[in-house]
Amino acid sequence: MMAGMTMLCIPASIVLFGVQNIGVVYCMIQIQLQLRPKKGFLNVMDLSIRRLNIPIILGLISVSFLEFSYANATSESCEVKEQCRCENPPSSQNFEVRAFITDIEQARLQLSLLNAEFKGEYEFNDYIYYPQDRTFDLNEEFVRLRVYQKTQWDQKMVELSHKVKSAPGISGSLKFKKQFNTMEEANAFLLDYRFAFSYQRKGFEYRLDDIKIFLEYVQDLPPSAELVSPSKKSIDQLFAKLVPVQILTDSVPKLIQNTIGNKSK
Repeated sequence: MMAGMTMLCIPASIVLFGVQNIGVVYCMIQIQLQLRPKKGFLNVMDLSIRRLNIPIILGLISVSFLEFSYANATSESCEVKEQCRCENPPSSQNFEVRAFITDIEQARLQLSLLNAEFKGEYEFNDYIYYPQDRTFDLNEEFVRLRVYQKTQWDQKMVELSHKVKSAPGISGSLKFKKQFNTMEEANAFLLDYRFAFSYQRKGFEYRLDDIKIFLEYVQDLPPSAELVSPSKKSIDQLFAKLVPVQILTDSVPKLIQNTIGNKSK
């Protein structure tokens, strides 16, 4: 569609260019005729004007052609940029890295020294579900019902989501996300799923430049820090200051699943 529009626009521009320069030539001829001396006089002025008219006309045509070329190139450039913007939208996913740390209070002190902004505390229970006919690889996807006890985020207290992750260390995407006032409302959307396990999480949220920081106590796991940012370099630099014990590649549900499995042995 866009290519067709360009083909139509260029001939129209060329026609306009030709009409414009025919006008220039016509005006120069009229000026010459008005300045031409009467018969019988030495036609020196007429000769000089004739000599000047050719370079003047050619100069005006050249300037007009340059204007036409620049305008057409600018128009095509804008069309290409607009097409790229539509076909390749920026990704909304961030880098997301979690690590076990030695002590949350020590990490909070370190963030304070770095002038990180404290955003608030949160606390919730996560309930993980599987489809009725199969189980998920919890590093790749999971259905999670989250029930908040404390939050500073602008949302309802119950959230149901289906999260999909394409690779470790990437925030992933959501197949769906719904919010409710009560767990009973959410249960109507869980008829095709079966409950697997649950765990509690509570922590502290900070912000440092473009990094979101979550210092968390997750039930049955060591203290951890999760950093979320569009820049992997920023995450690595901040983790170097927080001195992580172990960088994790498993999701939190997968870590809990492994813990449950180890307890049952």
